[in-house]
Amino acid sequence: MFQSMEPMLLPETQEIITAGNLGELVSDETLDFFTHFISDAILMSIFRWITGAAKIPADQFVTKLKEVEAF
Repeated sequence: MFQSMEPMLLPETQEIITAGNLGELVSDETLDFFTHFISDAILMSIFRWITGAAKIPADQFVTKLKEVEAF
């Protein structure tokens, strides 16, 4: 999951972390941690949706996932 999402998450994660650090560059280790963390959160959300715990239609679920990418 991470490998397929990394190209999409990496630039935004870098931007978010850098902004939070007032423009300071972050280590690759920190960037890797946050990218994995976001990837895990998305994976868990998909799992919860598939198992029926998240009662939301597929099109709305995909829209919500795209909103996460934008944040």
